[in-house]
Amino acid sequence: MANVVVLKGYGMRKEGLADGAVTPGHVVYRSSATEFKVGRKGGAGESGPRSFCDINPEVGRALDDNYADEDQINVYYAHSGDEINALVAASAPAIAVGNTLEAAADGTVIVVTADSATGNGERDSTIGYAVEAVDNSSGSSAVRIKIEVS
Repeated sequence: MANVVVLKGYGMRKEGLADGAVTPGHVVYRSSATEFKVGRKGGAGESGPRSFCDINPEVGRALDDNYADEDQINVYYAHSGDEINALVAASAPAIAVGNTLEAAADGTVIVVTADSATGNGERDSTIGYAVEAVDNSSGSSAVRIKIEVS
């Protein structure tokens, strides 16, 4: 897979400071006027912008370089149809092509739970769909997945 977060798309890029540790491909949200935090805004089933930590080559950072608290980061606000090189957590359940995905609290993507998938919360929390299958159920670290933003 490519060494970039944005595989296809024409979204908006912004700069800010990391509010805690973050890796390119994590889902992030604005936590203050100048900072971005890993994860989803609010609780499970709540929506937020489809924004991802992007690479920051201007300061010599690449796809697998982690950023520390207060580091300068680039944030990509994705549009519907954009393809993103996102992250799946270690030991996460398998994801099949076409699965509906949402942001987990740790900034990775997970399959939307089907317990009440017809509720507005689940529909609103969707950030995209899996373009490829990934099984990281026995993995010990996060892996990449190609997603299409909804």
